[in-house]
Amino acid sequence: MNTVDLGWIVIAGGVGALVRYGAEKGSATFIHHSRHWATMVVNILGCFISGILTVYLAAHNSLIDHHLSVFTTGFCGGLTTYSSAVAFPQIQWHRGHHNAALLNLLGTPVLCAAAYMASLQIH
Repeated sequence: MNTVDLGWIVIAGGVGALVRYGAEKGSATFIHHSRHWATMVVNILGCFISGILTVYLAAHNSLIDHHLSVFTTGFCGGLTTYSSAVAFPQIQWHRGHHNAALLNLLGTPVLCAAAYMASLQIH
């Protein structure tokens, strides 16, 4: 990997982080405690995108190394956040939203895995 590849990964990671930030802020107008749910949604979406890219780029072997790193490590890495996926349910629990906390904590890994598996079926 060269410095140009690393630069693209950094740029893609920044774009992914901005998309996540926008989802968190934008969802506030639609859902109460939206930041928690936006994090769950972007984690699921990131897994789905990662799966689609893996399948697509695997079919185009010459592109896989560079582009997979840029899109999955960069964009999807910036978009998704495991630290928030674990922290937000604790906040929900502390605020007395026990059902939401459990759904968020248990639902995120299950739905992320399901999204990734579903994306592998798209050809």
